[in-house]
Amino acid sequence: MHERSALSKKKSLFLNGTTYTNLEAYTACRLIQLDKNSGVRPIGVGEVLRKIIEKAILSVIKLEILSSAGNLQFCAGRAGGCEAAVHAMSDIFEEEKTDALLQVDADNAFNSLNPRVLLHNIQYLCPSMAIYIRNCYSVPSRVFVLGGTEISSSEGTTQEDPLAMPVYAIGIVPLLEILKPETSDVTTLKHVAFADDLGGAGDLLELRRWWDNIVNCGPKLGYNPNASKSWLVVKPETQTKALNVAVQNRLLAILLSIISLLGFFFYIVVVKDF
Repeated sequence: MHERSALSKKKSLFLNGTTYTNLEAYTACRLIQLDKNSGVRPIGVGEVLRKIIEKAILSVIKLEILSSAGNLQFCAGRAGGCEAAVHAMSDIFEEEKTDALLQVDADNAFNSLNPRVLLHNIQYLCPSMAIYIRNCYSVPSRVFVLGGTEISSSEGTTQEDPLAMPVYAIGIVPLLEILKPETSDVTTLKHVAFADDLGGAGDLLELRRWWDNIVNCGPKLGYNPNASKSWLVVKPETQTKALNVAVQNRLLAILLSIISLLGFFFYIVVVKDF
């Protein structure tokens, strides 16, 4: 009973509007490096108390988080979010006016999120979570590596943290709003996101402009698109048009292959310097 009372008081401290700077022990974590085959995925193993508190916070403000993330970001806790994003893009791709689908991935996304921009934006996008996030991310966290080495984590969100995904989802909402076509524009472009995986589909020239906006605006938020991990999926009937767009826009490396995707055959173009 005493433990439950203490936990309740601890949680209320984070949500009462006060900013604390003496949470070093609470935010510290042990670093585990997982092999991604093409790099390393850093996982922060934090205090059990922090996970309990964050799960409690999630249970209370989940609806506010979903509302803040909007209807374009599917990783904020929406049930079946990944499947919904895949089906949405599949339906958009099958539309007659759609020439191609561009799948964009970011480089080291969760660890590159700009904390200063995040802390500023989240107080307007999701006020109910802003106080807690400011307490956890306004000061760099201490990260301990096996062998006695210690590093400072000053960017991104702590992966494996219960709030890491919702925080990232809200953190790139401004980018999704920038990428969204104006309602007055006549456009075929539509896009969705699951965390740092962005998918856009429509006319090839519009996709080109969409990609340029990601390249120009993404890094300001800590979203750095990785061209080598991004794919342009083109319908067979628009292959020639895709190649013309690629040549006109100095697409340096093009790899064409035919694969079976969603029961159909499409041409795949690897995006490099697109």
